[in-house]
Amino acid sequence: MYDYLSIVTHPTLYPSRQMTEWLPHPEHLGELFAQLTLDVSDVEKEVSAAVLAFYQALSYVTSFYGWDLSVFGRFRAEVERSLPNAFM
Repeated sequence: MYDYLSIVTHPTLYPSRQMTEWLPHPEHLGELFAQLTLDVSDVEKEVSAAVLAFYQALSYVTSFYGWDLSVFGRFRAEVERSLPNAFM
């Protein structure tokens, strides 16, 4: 998870390559050009990964120390409201 979040949030070639779409050039027949594409679902996927990693780590720590788990109900409800498909 750490590697994924580090790669997609830092300016490296990997995320750029993943977002590149090769399209026919409108003025040069037979040639392609690279166009970077990014939509809301891409960003939502990255945000969901970060939030769920935090949620999972927090649940492990809370369970380990035997702390009150009621906070997770409120946190999960807020995540589901903000990111409807996060827990699917």
